[in-house]
Amino acid sequence: MKPRSLLLLTLLFLGAVLNAQSGCFYYFFNQGAKALQSKDIEKWGEAELYFNAAYHCLENNEKQKSQAREWKEKAKQQYIKAILEARDSVGRANELIKRQSLISTALSWSFFAQEEAAKDSLHTALALAYEAYETVRKNPTPFSPLVQKSFGNTIYANSGIALKGHDNSILEALISPDGATALTRSRDNTVRVWDINTGEIITILEPHAGFIHAAAYSPDGSRIATASADGLARLWSLEGLLLQEMKGHTDEVLAVAFANDGRILTGSRDGTARLWDAEGRLLKVLEGHGAPVLIVDFARQGGKLLSATAQQVKVWSSDGSPYATLDGHRSYIYSARFSPDGSKVLTASADSTAIIWAISGERSATLEGHTGIVHNAWFSGDGQRVLTISTDGSARVWAVTGGQLAELQGRTGLITSASFSPDGSKIVVVSKSKTAKLWDIQNLDSLSAIGLVGHSEEILQALFGPNGDNLLTASRDRTAKLWDLKGHVILNINGFTGPVLSTAFSPDGRHLLAASADNTAILCEEPESVYEQMSQNPPRLTEAQRKRFEMK
Repeated sequence: MKPRSLLLLTLLFLGAVLNAQSGCFYYFFNQGAKALQSKDIEKWGEAELYFNAAYHCLENNEKQKSQAREWKEKAKQQYIKAILEARDSVGRANELIKRQSLISTALSWSFFAQEEAAKDSLHTALALAYEAYETVRKNPTPFSPLVQKSFGNTIYANSGIALKGHDNSILEALISPDGATALTRSRDNTVRVWDINTGEIITILEPHAGFIHAAAYSPDGSRIATASADGLARLWSLEGLLLQEMKGHTDEVLAVAFANDGRILTGSRDGTARLWDAEGRLLKVLEGHGAPVLIVDFARQGGKLLSATAQQVKVWSSDGSPYATLDGHRSYIYSARFSPDGSKVLTASADSTAIIWAISGERSATLEGHTGIVHNAWFSGDGQRVLTISTDGSARVWAVTGGQLAELQGRTGLITSASFSPDGSKIVVVSKSKTAKLWDIQNLDSLSAIGLVGHSEEILQALFGPNGDNLLTASRDRTAKLWDLKGHVILNINGFTGPVLSTAFSPDGRHLLAASADNTAILCEEPESVYEQMSQNPPRLTEAQRKRFEMK
């Protein structure tokens, strides 16, 4: 394929991928201006591509088109001049020309892949997208994220599976700890269980007579517990066999959790928590709350149990005997959780504070500084830091000893959620806006945040992958997006007709699940995992196809 044809296809591809005309113009124009200021010959070559991309982001603004065309010509002339001046180092000049040709070639193959996917020629699309992605992996360029995104979207077109059958919004999506199944919990008062590899329905858990407030997998992924407004908790096999009906609560069951050893803890509006054995038989009634039990949890280490109302938190010994009462907040308690090692409890409250408690009941530290409701708080994976979010519009990072380490800025609107990456090295913060912010724990300066820019409506959730090397967001714009840690979209999960309310990763990071208010969920594969598998046996084009796409 001739270089000019490659360039034309490159531009068409960029215009197709980036729909926001004005936004993409300014992005590519600014990138081109930066590249042109560089003393690096290679950057001047990239500048021409940037200005071409800027030009093709526009349709109606002739002034901006003219400006982009003028700068493109400047970049091109400077690049040609530099190549001529490099005639005494022909090898370097040839290397630069070859590299720019590779950029155009990879982008062109990506463009062809999108066309073939749209025509349902999925094997051809996959082969083209794979070769394009392989090219930029070996020769990284500023346009690598676009090729990676094309690869991810081709994978999605090839293997995305819609999970249909619910009669109302899906509120929660989970993938089992063993990665074999997925569950969806819906407003239609059912939980459905799906095969993670095929997307086929395994069973419907539906005999509850009321709204299902919570569902949880057992640690080995072999059983599911549900908690319902009908006053019952139930224990199920994955095949839908009712193993035990856990009776005894006299009002709605609001929460359920599994211990590492399979025991079950439930919390109810009747003011009690109940401890059950792994078969669902009652072991102990945990009394004395005086209000609905909203939160229940088991420590991952140490054997303690936790139950919380809006007024206080109780810690219990492994056998359900009272251990400590954490009573000290002056207003509503929004969250309560154990530290990773089970030695502390973290609570967040409407009194504008979070408190770190020793499980014996003494305060270890009071985290003061927020001026609004602190509606959630988390420990980092190593238990050395705490993250809090508040209606005052801030997220704050604290040492576990109580000192404030940073107030994360750069936010817009109410912060709705936040989390640490699994290794604690990154923090993502979601506000009531179209953008989430990503921070490195080693640099929490306000200017260091990376914006996850791409959703057209409010982001509802951001979730780190199990390896901490990517993020999955859910939005009111009816999409979920997978991002790398540089803020590039590498996969769009679309096709929904309602807001995406919940997302999940499989434990190995290979599968992604997104669930929507439109009653459906979508199951798909993570692109990098697919690439690693494909590299063992890459998809191949026929000779006729290679000739058609002018591939050597």
